[in-house]
Amino acid sequence: MAILLRSLLLLVPSLLALGAFATSGEVQVNNPWVQEAPPNAKVLAAYLEINNSSAKTQVITAVSSAAFDRVEIHRTIVDRNMARMELLKELTILPYTAIYLKPGGVHFMLIGARKRFQAGDSVPISLTLKGGSTVMVSAKVRAAKPEESPADHAKHGNHAH
Repeated sequence: MAILLRSLLLLVPSLLALGAFATSGEVQVNNPWVQEAPPNAKVLAAYLEINNSSAKTQVITAVSSAAFDRVEIHRTIVDRNMARMELLKELTILPYTAIYLKPGGVHFMLIGARKRFQAGDSVPISLTLKGGSTVMVSAKVRAAKPEESPADHAKHGNHAH
């Protein structure tokens, strides 16, 4: 048992350093990632899991990144075989639940990249919770698999909601 506990204590700092886990008390973020985009892309999308381990509802009221001009919370809506993005003002996580931000669903739209991000880079993201506390996240940029292509968000940052 002591060996297992010691191993876990050594593993947690490593995961934090890799950006695989971030926490602010009752809200934990796991597996944050951004898919690598073409060289001139100014818009990327971030995906992650957000866990609420408390008995009270948690609300993300803002998202930001020093590496982008702005970050928005979006949800993909498919209507009559047409996909569109819907801007969400906030993101609610009910007590003792997790939400998954993933391609084709809810995601953070990173708009106005200040540099090109390549596979292996980290993207800093800050989540602001209702009440003012923040959760700092470091999302790893992943290379697109050959059978996948990044979502075309090239014109996404220029439209109004």
